[in-house]
Amino acid sequence: MTLEVNHLTREDLRSRTWEHLIAEMADRMAALRIENDSFSDHDTTTKRRGRIAELKEWLALAEQAQRSDDSGPYGPLASFRP
Repeated sequence: MTLEVNHLTREDLRSRTWEHLIAEMADRMAALRIENDSFSDHDTTTKRRGRIAELKEWLALAEQAQRSDDSGPYGPLASFRP
């Protein structure tokens, strides 16, 4: 799965609000990973892993935006498979 962003700009992904959202997502992913280490039924584990995968996509998108060159032309933002 690749996350494609249609409505956010690179400037949006560099805002203070985005930084706070990324911190929240990182905290949530850490909590989900801890929960995933505990014993759960198959369905719960599968759902939890899906949530972790989705958070990884958003975090990868944020990293991509931070690494991009400010002076060059931009292609579309898209995350990659974690």
